[in-house]
Amino acid sequence: MGSFCASLAARELLDEVKPDCVLVAGPTALDVCFGQRGKAKIVVENRGKRELFVNSERGINALKKMLPLLLTIEREFLPRKDPLLGSGCLEIMDVEVAPPEESGFIPDRCSVVFHRRLLPGENKEEVVREVKMIADGVAAFDLELDIDVFIREERITTYTGTEASVEFFEPAWVCKDKKFSSMCLEALTKKGLSPRTLWDCPAVSGGYYAAVGGLPTVVFGPGSMDASNSFGNVLDVEELLVAFEGYKALLEAIFKGLD
Repeated sequence: MGSFCASLAARELLDEVKPDCVLVAGPTALDVCFGQRGKAKIVVENRGKRELFVNSERGINALKKMLPLLLTIEREFLPRKDPLLGSGCLEIMDVEVAPPEESGFIPDRCSVVFHRRLLPGENKEEVVREVKMIADGVAAFDLELDIDVFIREERITTYTGTEASVEFFEPAWVCKDKKFSSMCLEALTKKGLSPRTLWDCPAVSGGYYAAVGGLPTVVFGPGSMDASNSFGNVLDVEELLVAFEGYKALLEAIFKGLD
């Protein structure tokens, strides 16, 4: 849930601090990232009819009924493409059933969790609708399917006891402020770095600041994006020191630009 909690924190920061721009510290191997694909968790839930497995013909196995739908979603979902951020995707990640197998009852509820990578302009209603259209098409030929499609949402409690609702949806973003992006590149180049421009950093999250807040946003930091998602990853001390100088250069340029 980490990145989605980051969006929750970002919402509070934007309301309180009201920044002019955002520098996200994240692993970019000392390159700069000015955009990211968005993220969402989409739940496809099917409800059946509970019955003891020895009398399964009297019930409706929600898991068994879900299988043709999953194959159809895999076949019919067509990801869009963006010239900067690449391709979107929809990947099945988890299956939950109830009641548990130990109960001896066939599942009367089956929930499948998909992870969705989003492109600019894709909103919650659209990403739910495109999956629901596929589900409705399958349900039209099987009246025992009882499908619901929605964005996953959870309640969390912070260490201070504050309760909040976290929705697993974060829009894609691209920094369109060319003056800001040029300023960042120039500041790092003057420090002796040779940053490339990247357009997707999956290990960090700037979506709320950029996509929702509309703020010029850049991601910069030491470390490989691939290694950041693996166990036992380490940072080279020399790279960390270079990143420190890069952060100073970026902050100096940003503050100077705000004067």
